[in-house]
Amino acid sequence: MNIFEENDYREIIRKGLKERLVCESPATFQALAAHLNIPRSYLSKVMHGNADLSGDQMFKLCAFFHFNDEESEYMHLLLEAERTGLKDRRLGLKQKLKSMRTKHLDTAAHLASPSVFEFSSADMSDYYLDPFVQLVHVALSVPRYQRDLLRLAHDIKAPHTKVLGALEILERMQLITRAGSLVKVLTDSLHLPRQSNMYRAWHNQVKMRGLNRLSELNEDQAYSYAVVFSATDEVRIEIQQRFLKVLKGIEKVAREAPAENVFQMGFELFSWT
Repeated sequence: MNIFEENDYREIIRKGLKERLVCESPATFQALAAHLNIPRSYLSKVMHGNADLSGDQMFKLCAFFHFNDEESEYMHLLLEAERTGLKDRRLGLKQKLKSMRTKHLDTAAHLASPSVFEFSSADMSDYYLDPFVQLVHVALSVPRYQRDLLRLAHDIKAPHTKVLGALEILERMQLITRAGSLVKVLTDSLHLPRQSNMYRAWHNQVKMRGLNRLSELNEDQAYSYAVVFSATDEVRIEIQQRFLKVLKGIEKVAREAPAENVFQMGFELFSWT
């Protein structure tokens, strides 16, 4: 359970009990009330929004669900935002909650691909500031290209010498090894965190390369969709949460699929106002 997807501590309790009921026994409403040392009737009032837990009770609740420090902090902030009668304080607490939710809505938290922090800044620059290197890296997961670099160069419409230059970078980063004319991929994917100072430059270049490629393809070879809509910040966060859940499933499907061709997918959600 990702508690940062919720903005109501009561809903986290409901989902937590349901999750633990599947994994553990007993993990019932009564067991939680006993752990908090409160009557079951009072916990029921809390769950119906007619009362709130105290700070000490929330501390015990976090221990009951084995929440880590950051999750516990989030739960206490939710409680304080619910209990405070001061408008300014509530706004400040909600801003802290929003910052924590945004952090945990980052794509990296939902992907299994390793981060790039183990590489030097020079290697990261070579890999991410020229999207061609990443394209070659992914293409080498396709068996026919591991054995035939000339075919790879032909299919991606690039000079053979440029492909060889990308291979030198990938080999230096120990992402591939070469034995004669055969290439072996050691790590088939990396994820560049959004907080990297290279992220914006990389993202813009990948997007431009993608748009250029789209213009070359027939309608039956690609899918593209865009929409402009009005909503609230809460709805934007909900849409992002839904996409990240879908993305996690997509990563699993993509990883389990045979490597036959190379594809690109993007998702953007941003405010105009």
